[in-house]
Amino acid sequence: MAVQKDHWYDRALLILLSSLTVSVQQTDGVTTVKLEEGMVLECVCPWEGSLTMVSWTKLIRFDKVPIAVYHPEYELSISQSYQTRIQFLKTTPMDGSITITNVTQDDTGVYHCSVQTFPRGSWARDILVEEDDADEDQEEMDLHTREPEPSPVDFSLSAYLIYIYVGGGVAGLLILLSVILIMVVWQRKKKRREEYRIKLHPAQRQNVPVHDRMRKGTNQRGDMPVYANMHTIRPHTKRTK
Repeated sequence: MAVQKDHWYDRALLILLSSLTVSVQQTDGVTTVKLEEGMVLECVCPWEGSLTMVSWTKLIRFDKVPIAVYHPEYELSISQSYQTRIQFLKTTPMDGSITITNVTQDDTGVYHCSVQTFPRGSWARDILVEEDDADEDQEEMDLHTREPEPSPVDFSLSAYLIYIYVGGGVAGLLILLSVILIMVVWQRKKKRREEYRIKLHPAQRQNVPVHDRMRKGTNQRGDMPVYANMHTIRPHTKRTK
């Protein structure tokens, strides 16, 4: 009876060890792939058997979002965003690798591949897709050499200063035109006064009183004789008788 118990214990220990061995083989760690056109995400099950299904998911905001599923009988099921960009390679019976074309920066992230096999169960691999270091260095150089774009505040301040300069220039031009107009009017008035003085007698050009200048309707001059009607009074003489 004791022998039978020991035999049962050994069998249980073997089953436990085999299960631990299978669990270790189910995952293959994390593989890093550089983002590039036509990149290949390898997912090849390391043991022999029958492949029943391959599923690919992507980690987006802590959620595994299905992107592609392959079944030998039901063929393919690919999400809308990867509809024409994912292709299963199927180079070997246990190959679940895919290739992605027309890649963008949104294709970076963590991908999870799960291969279902018979009779040994599932095998999985995580793949991290990241940008190339050369591209990141180039982007950093572009950021350092790129001229900073003006902020909306700087743009509004520059526009405000332009308005001030333009307004000041227009106001200065109006003031200058006003001064020129005043000077022209003043010169014309001065010229008319000079012409009026020239028409006067040369001797009276500078010394003519103001009230004489304003008097109109007379043609008398200082050197012309003045005539007056005077009555003569005869002396009275006494008559002699």
